[in-house]
Amino acid sequence: MAETSTPDCLAIDGGGTRCRLAVSIDGIVQSVEDGTSNVSSDFDKSVATILSGLNELAAVTGRDFQYLTSLPAFVGLAGVTGPAMVERLKTALPFVTARYADDRPAALR
Repeated sequence: MAETSTPDCLAIDGGGTRCRLAVSIDGIVQSVEDGTSNVSSDFDKSVATILSGLNELAAVTGRDFQYLTSLPAFVGLAGVTGPAMVERLKTALPFVTARYADDRPAALR
């Protein structure tokens, strides 16, 4: 019998209404919700919301902040309008490996 494993990963869906953060660790998905996150209308608040959500998710999962930020991440945020915004996010957020996009794909998922 073959054993399958899914790698641990993190996903963020940040929009004008709320920011949802979910992590899959050992196949178990846990999530938290925080405030709004539209990087075009308020970049600094959006970054603060994501960091706050990561700290809350760390508490919920019993994993530390650094573990969560080391996971492969998808970050879908309202207001990601192109490469310049992606570069700002890469500088402001502590993820080791992340893919950034606007929030539409995450909202649909």
